[in-house]
Amino acid sequence: MLPALKVIWLESNQLCSKPLKSALPAGLKSIGAFKVEKFVTTDGFKFLLPDHEWVAFRASGTEPLFRCYIEAKSTANLKKLRTACRELLS
Repeated sequence: MLPALKVIWLESNQLCSKPLKSALPAGLKSIGAFKVEKFVTTDGFKFLLPDHEWVAFRASGTEPLFRCYIEAKSTANLKKLRTACRELLS
């Protein structure tokens, strides 16, 4: 099994897009082509995906930033999830 790949990036222009801000508290059914298996709201919004991959969105408590954290099992999935998350944040 490959080690998990992680990426973190910051969106500093806005805390969160309006569509995403309204969708996050209710949860998402999928992120791109990845089905959300579980939704966790402890310390942000974490979406558990198949194969132990996940995406989390969290607002900074000290800066006007909205962070997205991604953990994937492959570079290909990491790229797909990153693209899907960027679309959600725009």
